Amino acid sequence: MTRPLKKIKQDGTLYQRIAPIEALLDKLIILPSDVLIEKCKSINPKDADYIPSECLVYLIRESLRNENEKLCNTLLPILLGRCQKILVNKISNQKFSDATQLRHEILGKFSELFATDCWLSEEQDLLDYYEVRFNHAFQSLRINNIRTESKDLEKKYSESVEVKEEKGALQDYFKEHDLIDKVELLPQEKLALLNQIWCFISVLPEVERNSLILYYADGLTQDAIATITGVTERTVRNRLNQGINTIKNKMED
Repeated sequence: MTRPLKKIKQDGTLYQRIAPIEALLDKLIILPSDVLIEKCKSINPKDADYIPSECLVYLIRESLRNENEKLCNTLLPILLGRCQKILVNKISNQKFSDATQLRHEILGKFSELFATDCWLSEEQDLLDYYEVRFNHAFQSLRINNIRTESKDLEKKYSESVEVKEEKGALQDYFKEHDLIDKVELLPQEKLALLNQIWCFISVLPEVERNSLILYYADGLTQDAIATITGVTERTVRNRLNQGINTIKNKMED
């Protein structure tokens, strides 16, 4: 018999695995380890023998509780491989400049959940929802981590504005923009104009300023900015346009 879940819903009831997962687990847990391992190696969801990730989470948790090192060391890489495929699709190198590091951090945090779940008795419901709706649970972990990284980026840029301005590190950010390219200026005058533009950027509303910095300075795509800030790509595009238009208007005044 499978171990019951402990996580409690907002209405006070316990989470329950869906019936097909529960029925499949009843069959899997009575198999010899070698047979179970072979069944779990299928990587194609369309295969008849494919084991859902919800089941893998349960089996890995049980292998840790029962100190079945062989089973754990086989099943955990299989599950992490599935997670890696999801992350490569959702956090691509085209969307994020630090995509590899971000994917690594998310996989690390997911792996840590198993250790915490196994060894800390007060935290033994951390993975329960992964046995109910794995994709949704992993999506939440991924988005939360991306948003945390986004806040760190915003904080980093916010704290370094004055330093960058003093060192002239922002002088190149808008060289490729039409505002600069279409103006015939001497080097000294161009430098003064770039400094003036940064002064305008620094007093923009926070959402517009951060969007401009993430897009022009950090090189993120509009799609990536939308993901890490939790808004639509259209909203990001509007913020960029509004920020640029504000700068143009101030320069014309």
